[in-house]
Amino acid sequence: MKRNPVLTVSLYYEFRTYKAIKVKAHKRFRNGKVVKVNSHYRRVWGRPVMDIEP
Repeated sequence: MKRNPVLTVSLYYEFRTYKAIKVKAHKRFRNGKVVKVNSHYRRVWGRPVMDIEP
């Protein structure tokens, strides 16, 4: 009796997502003047995420 072999394929892919970091209000020098920087959110790359497709 012949049996058909079963073939399974798994896809592994990696992607990176953004995450938001809050920047506090601070002051900085621009062109010899003190400028106030308001608090805001900054996007940075997060750690890689592995995803498995069955």
